[in-house]
Amino acid sequence: MKTFSKIVRLTFISTILFSFDTFATDTVKQLTINDCIKLSLEQNTDIIIAHEDQKIAKAQTTSAWSTVCPKLTIETDYAKIHSKQLHDTIDSFAVKLSAQQLVWGGQVMPVLEAANYALNLADDSFLVKKNTVILIAKETYINVLKTEELVKSARENKKLIEQIITQTESLISAGLATRADLLKLQLQLKNIEQMVINTDNGAKVAKQSLNLLLGFPIDQSIELKPYKTTDYNELLNLNTKELVTKALTQRKELSQLDYQLKLLNTQAVVINSATQPVVLFSGNYGLINDKLSFDVGRDKDWLLALVAKWTFFDANDTQSKVDVNRSSIKKLQELRKQLVNGIELEVNIIVNGITSSIAKIDASQKELELAKENVSIAEEKYINGLGTNLDIIDSQTSLLAAQTNLINANYDLEIAKARLYKAIGEMDKI
Repeated sequence: MKTFSKIVRLTFISTILFSFDTFATDTVKQLTINDCIKLSLEQNTDIIIAHEDQKIAKAQTTSAWSTVCPKLTIETDYAKIHSKQLHDTIDSFAVKLSAQQLVWGGQVMPVLEAANYALNLADDSFLVKKNTVILIAKETYINVLKTEELVKSARENKKLIEQIITQTESLISAGLATRADLLKLQLQLKNIEQMVINTDNGAKVAKQSLNLLLGFPIDQSIELKPYKTTDYNELLNLNTKELVTKALTQRKELSQLDYQLKLLNTQAVVINSATQPVVLFSGNYGLINDKLSFDVGRDKDWLLALVAKWTFFDANDTQSKVDVNRSSIKKLQELRKQLVNGIELEVNIIVNGITSSIAKIDASQKELELAKENVSIAEEKYINGLGTNLDIIDSQTSLLAAQTNLINANYDLEIAKARLYKAIGEMDKI
C-alpha cells in the first residue's frame, strides 16, 4: 500500500509540473520576424480575399476556354399529345442526344485573352497585398523592439538617479550637501519615472498592435527574438536613379495597371465583335415513340443544322459600351502616369530618409560617448563637493536624450530599409 501511495503522489506531482510547463509555454510566445510575417499573412483578411480572387479568376479562365469546346446534351421528355386528326390523346416518349459546336465568332479569342489577363491581374493583386502585409508586420515588429529598448534605457537612467540620491543622502549626513540638492534630484527622478510610464505604455500598445496583427488575443504575452541589424555601410551611396528604374520595372502595382489596360483593350474587341456574325453547327439524334420500348429503325429522329446569327441593329447599345470602354482606358492611362510619379517620389523620399538616419546614427553615437563621459565627470565632481546637483541633472538629461536618439535612429534605419525594398519591388529582401 505504501508503494502504491508513493506512485500515486509521484504521478500527481509529475502531472502538475507538466501542466505548469505547458501553461508557461502557452502563455508566452517567442517569435522571430519570420514567424510574425508568416502569421500575419495567414491571418490577414485582404490576403484571404486575394486568394479567393485568384481562385475565381482561374475558374473564369476555365469557363472561357469551354466556349471553344463542343456542348453535348442528353435530353429525355414525356408529353401528352391530343390530335384532332386521330380524335385521340396519345403518349409521347423521347430520348435525344444533342451536340453544338461554335464554328466562328469574333468574340472567342478576345474572351480567352481577357480571361488570361484577369488571372494575371489577380496574381499581381495578391502580391501587392502580400508585400503590404509583410511591410506592416516588419514595421510593427521593429516598433515593439524599439519601444522595449526605450523602456530599458529609461529604467537604467532611473536606477542611476536613485543611486545618486542615495549618495546625496550620505553627503547630507556628512554636511556636504543640502536638502535643496536632494529635492532637485528627487524632482529629476519623478520626471524620469514619468518617462518610464510613457515608454512602458508605448511598449504595451506596440505589443497589442502586433498581437492583433498576428491574430492573437490583444493581451497575449509575447517575446520577440532580436534579429541582426543592418550594417549601414551597405546603404551608403545609394544610386537613386537606378533604384527608381528598378521600381518602375518590378513594382506589381504598375503591372496591375498594365493588365487592367490589356483587359480593357480586349474587352473593346469583344464589344465590337457583338455586331459580327456568329456561326454554329448543331445536331441531334433521338428516338420518339408513344411507348417506352423503342425500335431504332422506326423511331429514330435526327437533325443537322448550320446556324448563322448576326445582330445588325442594337439601338446604339454597342457604341455606348465602346464609349465607356474608351473613357476607362484613358482613366487608367492617367492613373498609371500618376503612379509612376508617385513611385519616383516615394523612392527619393526613402533614400533621403536612409541618408538622414545614417547621419543621425553617427551623430548619436558620438553624442552618447560624450554624454557618458559627462555623467562620469559630473558624478565625480559632485561626490567630491566640486560640482552641483544641477550638473548631475543636466548630464543625466543629456545621457537619456542621447540614448533615445540612438535607439530611434537605429530602428528608423531598419524601417526605412524595409520600405526601400518594398518601394523597388524586392520584397524577398525584407
